Amino acid sequence: MHFEAEAEGSCSTVEKKIFDNLWNTLVALKSGSSNQGASNGKNRPAFTAVLSPNPLTLSGKSAIAKFDTVILNRGGGYDSKTGKFTVPKSGIYQFSFTVFSTNGNTLHMAIVVNGKPIIYVYGAKIHGATGTASPVLELKKRRRRLFEAQ
Repeated sequence: MHFEAEAEGSCSTVEKKIFDNLWNTLVALKSGSSNQGASNGKNRPAFTAVLSPNPLTLSGKSAIAKFDTVILNRGGGYDSKTGKFTVPKSGIYQFSFTVFSTNGNTLHMAIVVNGKPIIYVYGAKIHGATGTASPVLELKKRRRRLFEAQ
């Protein structure tokens, strides 16, 4: 397998730092190096949580989406009762989410870190419209992240 990439030109300093970090991680993984943390990944925080099949109704701005089915919660950072993820360990985190609008309603959601919206996603006023985002964020220990209506 061969990889070539370059982060130049239109990339901001932050984007270049993220690219460089991801690239170094990929190289370390491909080479079997353990310099990027625990080689088996068991000490790395991770969570996967989903909503029940029933549609979620959020009322009002800043309503928090509470993912009620927790599949994985390594590090114990996600709380399904509050819908908040508290960063157990400083580092690079990737979040991925998709919204789906129903019944002709629009849907505006955001990942929020300590009260500040970081990235937005939008479901148009068309039944079945989706929006997806997968931000990579550098987070400090104890920062809170949540997924809320905007």
